[in-house]
Amino acid sequence: MKGGAYLLTGSAAILSDAAESVVHVVAVAFAAYSLKLSHKPADASHLYGHAKISFFSAGFEGGMIVLAAVFIIYESIHKWLAGLHLENLGAARP
Repeated sequence: MKGGAYLLTGSAAILSDAAESVVHVVAVAFAAYSLKLSHKPADASHLYGHAKISFFSAGFEGGMIVLAAVFIIYESIHKWLAGLHLENLGAARP
């Protein structure tokens, strides 16, 4: 829905919120997967268990946040250089 709202309005604020939502969903999915993996017992290839996957989960989430921030900054600068103007103000009316 947020992606559709961005396409309808062209709002950088809505784009930012949509990007944050995507990052949140992907990061939570990866964290849930890493939590499942971290509870696996030690095996021949992981003699001390799988608990260190949680560090990768935190790094992955941080990387996703950085990517979203770079994308938002890029789009904001692009809109700023192209000239700021109000678009589709009546599109949200019922």
